[in-house]
Amino acid sequence: MWVKITHLTNEKYGNVLSPLGVEQAKKLFSNCKRRRRLRPESFSDNWPLLSPLETLLSSNVDNPADATNSSDAVPALDGVLSNDEPPPDQHLQHLMRGLDLSVAIRELRRQLAERETEVARLQRIIVEQANGYRARINSIAEFLKATADKKVAQDIHDYLGLV
Repeated sequence: MWVKITHLTNEKYGNVLSPLGVEQAKKLFSNCKRRRRLRPESFSDNWPLLSPLETLLSSNVDNPADATNSSDAVPALDGVLSNDEPPPDQHLQHLMRGLDLSVAIRELRRQLAERETEVARLQRIIVEQANGYRARINSIAEFLKATADKKVAQDIHDYLGLV
């Protein structure tokens, strides 16, 4: 089930995440969470092999001044991000909201187009029915006119014949 959801999400939001897929983002997030839970001893064993991001994370964990408030190692990433750039999660949420809005707008436009098509179809039906009723009314009026003329002519003939 999760694989299917992941694939559908990758298809839908893959262009928003650029080269990172949803699975890669999940792996990165879980790695960060796992690193936050690690003890300082595990970081000191692999100190020379750490990447710059891991160095930032481990230096925050190893720093005794920050040990009192280092329940979360993510604040160490603040130096990596520029001040004018929003955090990635906010940026991603903003993009997702924008994507949701654009999807909603596309859906509303599609519904509007469907309804306009339906209105045009109904207008054609109304015009066809109106033309049919007009033709019937005209034929009935012609019939009544012919019948009335015939009846008047017969009445005149009868009146003149009797007089």
